[in-house]
Amino acid sequence: MGGQSGGVVRTPRQFVDLKLASAAVILMILAVSLPVVRASPVRVVIAIGFVLFISGYALIASLFPERSSSEDAQQADSGIDYLERVVLSFGASITIVVLVGLTLNFTPWGITFASVIVALSGITLGLIALATVRRRDQAP
Repeated sequence: MGGQSGGVVRTPRQFVDLKLASAAVILMILAVSLPVVRASPVRVVIAIGFVLFISGYALIASLFPERSSSEDAQQADSGIDYLERVVLSFGASITIVVLVGLTLNFTPWGITFASVIVALSGITLGLIALATVRRRDQAP
């Protein structure tokens, strides 16, 4: 079949969550940079979602790259399910934000709006890239 040597073929559906997380990072950067959105309450909603969920989701996706499905639910090693992934994401996000703030406090840039946005965006995009590689390379 098309010269594939027994490897797992990943469909685009398996990376939808990571693509949505990347889009959320870009949306957040636009929301805090564009003057039209910056003056509206939409900015607060986007920033809260990013700070409380997206960065932690990227970490959890990189730590647990396996995706549970209905067939895998019967196996003991199927990884974490969606509810566990969501709950862990909230806790991990809060931890990441605290650690970023603590780290930035000891840098020459300090804790400013711009430094927090740059640091969180960079860490989140790096974790999304790691999760993508880990999920792509995951054995069947």
